[in-house]
Amino acid sequence: MSKKNSLSDYTVVDYVDEKGKLRTKVIYEGDKFYWSDKRKSTPFAAIKLTLSIVGFLIFLLPTLFDSSAMRTIYVVMPFVFNSFPLLA
Repeated sequence: MSKKNSLSDYTVVDYVDEKGKLRTKVIYEGDKFYWSDKRKSTPFAAIKLTLSIVGFLIFLLPTLFDSSAMRTIYVVMPFVFNSFPLLA
């Protein structure tokens, strides 16, 4: 896409900030990109949160058993590092 085609999708707005300085803000008004409504995604977010918590608890289930493998550093460290993406 060329710059000239997408240039009409933006408008430049001047405003005065709280310090009294004149600032310029560029606002996108095109129809190619949009933000989803946050209120519609709330039930899905609650389901995702509960399933993430259940998945993380299932991931931690092997640590409840007393085994010699969980006392070995080359087994425990990858297990810990693999849990970081589950926390994000």
